[in-house]
Amino acid sequence: MDFFMKDILQQAQITPDETKTGVEVVTRTGKTARYTFVINTDSQPRQINNPYPNSKDLLTQTMTTKEIDLKPYDVLILENGL
Repeated sequence: MDFFMKDILQQAQITPDETKTGVEVVTRTGKTARYTFVINTDSQPRQINNPYPNSKDLLTQTMTTKEIDLKPYDVLILENGL
């Protein structure tokens, strides 16, 4: 599967950031907002670039910045308007 995905990304001229392994980022779009789930599946802390800076973290009710520091096994649910 890795070879297949690398080939597709290369054809699309997308360079994956392989330093950010262990973090899943999934976005779902509703009628009024976009929700992004950020999950650190690793036992090590991670730092990632926020795909949607200035979005609201629904679990802590705080606004996010350009970079996100994730604790081991941390979960964030980000909300921002469309």
